[in-house]
Amino acid sequence: MSLQSSARKVQDYSKTAADTGAKTIQAQSQFVMESLKRNNATVAELIDARIDTLYSGLTTGSIKGFLAQNAEFRTTAKGKLKDLYGSNMESLESLGSELKSLYRLDTINTDGLKDSVSGVVKKFTDAGKSLKSTLSSATETKAAPKAKRKPAARKAVTKKSSPAPQKAAPAATASPAAEAAVSENSAS
Repeated sequence: MSLQSSARKVQDYSKTAADTGAKTIQAQSQFVMESLKRNNATVAELIDARIDTLYSGLTTGSIKGFLAQNAEFRTTAKGKLKDLYGSNMESLESLGSELKSLYRLDTINTDGLKDSVSGVVKKFTDAGKSLKSTLSSATETKAAPKAKRKPAARKAVTKKSSPAPQKAAPAATASPAAEAAVSENSAS
């Protein structure tokens, strides 16, 4: 198989992977949008039901009536949340099966590509090995063996007494040329 046909196969597989990625993003965004719509609709229904329950509970005028209305709301809310959970789980399973179908590797024949690419890699590797052996035999020179370094002998360190303080060095005197220059400047 030629290098050109291998490159075309790689290009085709890359295009397929890009298309699959785009379809995946589309499926995931659709799942999120539908989930948001379902969740928002359920929350809106629960808010309306709660407001109605509070209003009717306050108009009954008794605590028993208010508690009965509250219990009814809790039952309604529990049922709506269970329905929401069920529809979300169905939607999630649907997304999972769609993604699974998009990424099915058994539908893609990769054996031809694998054989083609491994053949090209083997050719390059063999060519590199022969070039390396040619270059190494052409430039091979016998170098003198390196001398081994001997470890440095350790000297015994003895503690010396502290030296006596030294006198300050006398002030430096100027050179005769500098003195002549200074005397000329002061004369003028």
